[in-house]
Amino acid sequence: MRSEDANPVFEDFCQSGITLHFDHITRQLGDNEFILGEHISGADFGISFAVSMAELLGQLENYPTLSAYIARNRARPAYKAAVERGVE
Repeated sequence: MRSEDANPVFEDFCQSGITLHFDHITRQLGDNEFILGEHISGADFGISFAVSMAELLGQLENYPTLSAYIARNRARPAYKAAVERGVE
């Protein structure tokens, strides 16, 4: 059975991993629209999923670049269509 209390060991481990990876993604994005530059690529599909889940879990507060990134992706007609097909 899972405890409702946060385990400080896991909490620190998880937060350090989130920070490591999100800092890396933020640096990779830089001023680009997408992860590999100005054009969307397959890499954006995987990164978008991870960033979207992080947003749902309240982990993007300190990452405005990632919040803007996922907002750009969600605004794309193809993204909206894929979400609609996935929900069907």
